[in-house]
Amino acid sequence: MTLQSKPNAFVDRHIGARRQADVGTMLKAVGYDSVDGLVDTAVPASIRQEDALRLTAALCEVEVLAELRKLAAKNKTAVQMIGQGYYDTVMPPVIRRNILEAPAWYTAYTPYQPEISQGRLEAPLNFQTMVQDLTALRVANASLLDEATAVAEAVLLMRRANKKNEGKTVLDADCLPQTIAIVKGRAEALGFEVEVADLSQGLPDGDINGVVLQQPGVSGRVFDHSGVIAAAKERGALVTVAADLLALTLITPPGEQGADIAVGTAQRFGVPLFFGGPHAAYMAVQKGLERSLPGRLVGVSKDNAGVPTYRLALQTREQHIRREEATSKYESELAEHHAVRKSAGIFDLSHMGEVWVTGPDAAAFLDYALAGKISAVAVGKAKYSLICQEDGGIIDDLISYRRTEDKYLVVPNAGNAKVVAAALRERAAGFDVTVEDVSAETSLIAIQGPNAEAILLTLVPADHHSLVTELKYYAAVEVEINGPELLLARTGYTGEDGFEIYVPNEDAPGQWEALFEAGEGHGLIPAGLAARDSLRLEAGMPLYGNELSRDGNPYTAGLGPVVSLAKESDFVGKSALRGIKEAGAGSSTGRKLVGLKGLGRRAGRSHYPVLKDGNVVGEVTSGQPSRTLSYPVAMAYVDVAYAEPGTALDIDLRGTAEPFEIVALPFYKREK
Repeated sequence: MTLQSKPNAFVDRHIGARRQADVGTMLKAVGYDSVDGLVDTAVPASIRQEDALRLTAALCEVEVLAELRKLAAKNKTAVQMIGQGYYDTVMPPVIRRNILEAPAWYTAYTPYQPEISQGRLEAPLNFQTMVQDLTALRVANASLLDEATAVAEAVLLMRRANKKNEGKTVLDADCLPQTIAIVKGRAEALGFEVEVADLSQGLPDGDINGVVLQQPGVSGRVFDHSGVIAAAKERGALVTVAADLLALTLITPPGEQGADIAVGTAQRFGVPLFFGGPHAAYMAVQKGLERSLPGRLVGVSKDNAGVPTYRLALQTREQHIRREEATSKYESELAEHHAVRKSAGIFDLSHMGEVWVTGPDAAAFLDYALAGKISAVAVGKAKYSLICQEDGGIIDDLISYRRTEDKYLVVPNAGNAKVVAAALRERAAGFDVTVEDVSAETSLIAIQGPNAEAILLTLVPADHHSLVTELKYYAAVEVEINGPELLLARTGYTGEDGFEIYVPNEDAPGQWEALFEAGEGHGLIPAGLAARDSLRLEAGMPLYGNELSRDGNPYTAGLGPVVSLAKESDFVGKSALRGIKEAGAGSSTGRKLVGLKGLGRRAGRSHYPVLKDGNVVGEVTSGQPSRTLSYPVAMAYVDVAYAEPGTALDIDLRGTAEPFEIVALPFYKREK
């Protein structure tokens, strides 16, 4: 047995390597001869202090604790009277010692690491189970920050999940004031309407996307919300109840009243006030919304020996391939964006559609169904095209891959997959083709960024490497990846080099994990739709629902070259599109899609007016600060008279004219 000579030496226990042998080993590993040399490289001279710090003699741990107690004794303890979601608590010592301080519940690892202990995972699993029981809802997450921000997350979840009804969000006037303020701020930033109303008098008029109720309310009232909830459901709205967990031990839970989502704070269960937060908020949802839950979700699985084990079921290293909707972001949208530009990001795009068109008339049929000349695409290549209405309006933009002479894979956008599949089936009458929608059985994983090819090659047999390295942009090939042969396309929606891999659902989790592990040495991180949107905007790529719609047309969107009016055969919308082009749409009449570079620091957002000398001459379709270029960028439809590059315009940012300048698209173009 060895005893420490200084068991209370705080410095030895808490400040890095102290022995010279340990220091030397660490320096050798990073390639430096001295600590000073390492510091000179790692710490810029501009932020370093030349004079040594004037520090008193070091204290041992006992002395440090004594000093801290002296400082704490200077605090004046007051009785907290604000209420409104913040309440003092009493924590019985038996619970603190046997539950909260039990070593089995915590570990040196953080919840962000895959090596997190089983004990640390069991604690949030129990928390989730308790929340599910108290709220009477099917699935709960492993906590959020505080109640107000949890309500904001619930509002965004309702807007993601209820896309058929894009109306306003209605907050009960009896909600906590900080909750109302946070939701209003988030709505202003994201551009959706919020109305605060006394819902005891019924719902307000107009389309409603989601409703938020408080139980009990800020007034202290406990109200039966089942009538309001039923009325909201009849009008196609989702419903969130912000509920006090302790109150739910006595009153009817949100799930039994018909709510879709419940949120609130766990502060009442013994969390000190901490000057307002964080307070371990919770969120629980009805079945069907679990794939849109923010935060972490702990689940129970089995390890490779068949023993039950706990895991982060919806976290990055064990990311479920979603059918309903892909992840908005994993940890940091900014980090994900920069990773794709500088190293690599991996995206779950399984919400996209996949439709196979096969048969002797496949090429002729797609020439008729789509605006481009798909029959001219060589086997192994792909073509970007549009599917239009008879009046020339855009149903969707999509990619068609020619796999054989009579077999194509058509890939529509997520929200339009069913609509496109139905339109193709309808247009197939009279053609010897089969249209098969396999979206529900197919997952899509994308790797985008400068290191994408190197990462992929680690999972491809050496004798197949040339299939990857020689694959051209907008081309596809079957290649063996981590075992099975999969369809690999050199396409993407980020402006970077990259690949999209079509995978059967049953193989998708394994492929995701294999790709993720292969990329750990190449800077690969998971990336969500938020980063994908900022990346595609910098690359000047249109987004359906923003730049493209049924009310628009290819010529005003700058997609005239995609339309093949020269095709000898007819196609849906050909006559209308010829007329639109001849009328000068996007060139001499109407509006045209342009790029706008901000000359200040504030960014325009979707639907913000574009001004010239104070007069409205256009409307923003997409806009945000460019992470790569460090200035605001936007795409907008503006009157053709003001669409030339170099034209100075303003964007109306909620009453303030912010200067912008028209520039040629794309904003960002990678070096090849």
